[in-house]
Amino acid sequence: MSEPNNPFAGLLGASEVSSAAIESPRVDDNAAFQNSSKVATADEETETINNIAENVFHFTINPNAGQGYPVGDRQLVFLEELAQATKPQVYLDLEALEQALFERLLLQNIEQCVIPKGSLNFKEHVVQKQVFQYLFNSIQNLQGYEHVNTPVVKNAVQRMKELILRNAVTALKQPALFEGQDFTIQLLELLKHVDPQSHTFFMDVVKAFMADDDPSAQEQLKDVMILVLKRIHVDVNKSNLINLPIYVLPSIQLFASNQWLAPILLEAIEPKNETNGRFYQDSVIGALLSLSVLPRSASARSDFFDNPVDQAAASMIETSVWNASSHLTNNLHRIFLTILKSGPHLRNRLLTWIGKCLKSNVGRGKLWNVQHGEASATSLSTVSDGFMLNLGSVLLHLCQPFCTSADDPKALKIDPTYGAVLPEESVSKCVHLDCLHNETCLLPARVTEDDQPIKRPTANSYNFVTECFFMTQKCIDLGVRVCAEKLWRCGQELGQAQRALADMAAGAHHLVEPMRQRTEHLMTKFMSLRCALLEKDMLTNLNRLQATTCTWLVQVAIRPNDNTSQQCYAPITTMAVQMPITSPAPDTLRCVPEFVLENIVVLITMARRTVGAITEEADIAGLLRPALTLVLTFMGDSARTYNPHLRARLAECLEAMLPNHPEDQQPLSSLASFYREQLFKEHPHRMQLVPCLLDVFVGIEMTGQSVQFEQKFNYRRPMYLVMDFLWEMEEHRTAFTQSGAWANLPSQERAQNLSNLSHIGMLARFDNILGRDTIRTMTNLTIAPIQKQSVLKLRRLSLLIPIARIGGGGLIGSLREVAACVQKFAVQRQRDEEILANAPEEFLDPIMSTLMMDPVILPSSRTTVDRTTIARHLLSDQSDPFNRSPLSMDQVKSNTELKERIQAWIAQQKQNIAQSTTSND
Repeated sequence: MSEPNNPFAGLLGASEVSSAAIESPRVDDNAAFQNSSKVATADEETETINNIAENVFHFTINPNAGQGYPVGDRQLVFLEELAQATKPQVYLDLEALEQALFERLLLQNIEQCVIPKGSLNFKEHVVQKQVFQYLFNSIQNLQGYEHVNTPVVKNAVQRMKELILRNAVTALKQPALFEGQDFTIQLLELLKHVDPQSHTFFMDVVKAFMADDDPSAQEQLKDVMILVLKRIHVDVNKSNLINLPIYVLPSIQLFASNQWLAPILLEAIEPKNETNGRFYQDSVIGALLSLSVLPRSASARSDFFDNPVDQAAASMIETSVWNASSHLTNNLHRIFLTILKSGPHLRNRLLTWIGKCLKSNVGRGKLWNVQHGEASATSLSTVSDGFMLNLGSVLLHLCQPFCTSADDPKALKIDPTYGAVLPEESVSKCVHLDCLHNETCLLPARVTEDDQPIKRPTANSYNFVTECFFMTQKCIDLGVRVCAEKLWRCGQELGQAQRALADMAAGAHHLVEPMRQRTEHLMTKFMSLRCALLEKDMLTNLNRLQATTCTWLVQVAIRPNDNTSQQCYAPITTMAVQMPITSPAPDTLRCVPEFVLENIVVLITMARRTVGAITEEADIAGLLRPALTLVLTFMGDSARTYNPHLRARLAECLEAMLPNHPEDQQPLSSLASFYREQLFKEHPHRMQLVPCLLDVFVGIEMTGQSVQFEQKFNYRRPMYLVMDFLWEMEEHRTAFTQSGAWANLPSQERAQNLSNLSHIGMLARFDNILGRDTIRTMTNLTIAPIQKQSVLKLRRLSLLIPIARIGGGGLIGSLREVAACVQKFAVQRQRDEEILANAPEEFLDPIMSTLMMDPVILPSSRTTVDRTTIARHLLSDQSDPFNRSPLSMDQVKSNTELKERIQAWIAQQKQNIAQSTTSND
């Protein structure tokens, strides 16, 4: 048979075939293998294996293998020591191949062993020194033979693949054999290829590593892969949302999808200190969650919107950020979902991580954190805004299966008593978020005659739907709500700064440039917050969840109260809503945290304050209709919403649902405005609007509601707009007139009421006039020109005579004593601040975030605060700040056990500082 027609021509030695026939196999060669019926002899099989080995690994034991070819065309590494040991054999068989591959990996001066000699330029794979890159290239070369069905070739390919993986495992388990090589970097380079072949090879190496049934294999694998994850973490920290390396997310997904790597990934994200929320950001998953348009820390500058004045550039940046955010959260959701589906053990670990993360970051939701902003100490011990927004977006993705529509029946499986589970019961009841029992609920817990709280109802266990729902709502409370409040405050500061800048610019003031820089900083911050909150996918998912939440809350609220113990308190089935609701409120509302209702209010009011927060599609998708039912259920019924401030917030939510009105600075589109108008005309329970609104409006004046004087005006402001809008509709105007009791009053009483109204109206007008004049006077007094110090003169020099008579020496001595005392107190204050800097969360006052020196327990909310804090609060508001129950100082009880622990902790801290000072001396 002639050489061109020889089916084995591509596998014969160099002495028998041309150089072209020894190249890596072509399609024609593979077809020749498959169609050949010739039985190869033992020598021919050896030659076949030898040629495959040379084409795959590019080494040989034949010193003449490279002869007869142009220089540089066929380069092979000659393994001289193995060739001497196997003389006179010049072909590699499968037995010798194992030793050959191991020797090639240990070879140092590879270029000197390349044949034929004289080559100046070497092929990369031939002289590759990196173990894993060389083995991966060999696997790629071997794939050219995988479709050959000849038994000899199939067996050889399988054995060679096993040898490659075995040597890869050896390198990982015994890295000392390979001097000067960092295998974590090489594995990372494999992941950076971002192609199916490199990922398949990576997973095959892991599988081979664990195939030995070595009990210590998992620990050895963890030691290697933890370092790989740390290097990925470093790369993530060096990047931002836009320039994140493309390999990172597929690599983390690779870890999450593997039964051996997923536990390592979860161990790598465990924080060093579970009580410090900031540490949850210091891991590869935490770093990914921190990628946002918002800075990673309060002190860091934003990477985006450097020139906020340029609207065209800002719009392009906004679009790019939204696309990148959507891509990031979609991939993180896929990673989380993969782990959750990997079995109960891994699901439990991930849910525990999420629960502890939310628990250690509850300080983000405190009032003082939002008010202090960037200067807040909480910002140093909690995760960033971007982290919490991204985590919320991931959890919103997980919620979508049970909130596809507002009345999704799967949502009725959510058990409302989840928030009442105590920490000591959380493990037995499958609860991973064990901090909700301290939250203020829609209704306060029942108490005994001696004011002891009665245990609230709880289920035997809770399903994933319930956990996912409450975790998501808490994350929204710590993320979206906080950022929405920061956006609103930042908008106010920006408006003030812009007005101040305009005033200064008109007078050519020397502070114009600093004020201009501050204005640009605030504008960048405002646009960053707005961009983060208005990401399209997150808003769509948030609208769906809150629409479902509205329906679920109404179903919980209209259930009859059942005092018997039950295994599950979820609604399960849908009940028809009949208004007005006359049945007593169920005890399950005593377990639902207020933030679940507050989150709905935040979303709808944010829509009115920020154009684009709720699009027309979201309106039509069905958020506002169930939200209006929710408002009608809770706003006018104090038996279902105890907190009058929350009921007033619902009135604000109702105002945000109105169509366009003349005072709108940023009006809605015509379609959105029309849809909202139809909502008030077609809603099945619209006739309850006027009674509910009047009940809240009048209820603000009722005793026991604990509403301060100035707050009444703030709460009624949105109600006036709603009343004006409803008065324009005939059926609602009729409801106003029919709801009044004026017609039933005697004529004398009506005349007396009219007289009282006229008198009070005159007093109100007079007070307003006085207030206007007072403000004008204060303005005139505060804008007087500031005189220069050189112009100021002392009119009566005689005033200096008594000072001079004191005597210079005595005065100077006294001033020195004062300075010494001030310095002493300053040192003591600094030492005290150092001692109290790392105080545990439970020792801090929940209102002021300061260390409690005299902790007391509030009788209604059972919350512990500092005595001085609550005493200061009661001077202006005689109510519990956490649930608005009436409160006085004689009702609070000292928490002696906590006080002793705080004093012991302070003493221990002082002792530690004293010991460290002594050792330094």
